[in-house]
Amino acid sequence: MNIKPGREAMKTDEDVLNREAGTIAVRVSPSLMAATKRAAEREGLSLSAVARRALLRELRTEEAA
Repeated sequence: MNIKPGREAMKTDEDVLNREAGTIAVRVSPSLMAATKRAAEREGLSLSAVARRALLRELRTEEAA
């Protein structure tokens, strides 16, 4: 999963190639990007791992509702 702040997440050839390879690009606000970076540093994880975990948590919450 590619995590890019704001305008950097505009659709590019790289995003299309990543999607074809099973990767998704996600647009996030600068504040969410900063929070994700802090969580990744604090927990010793990659940005992708932190984002994946948050996405899975959100999906579980929706399924439980």
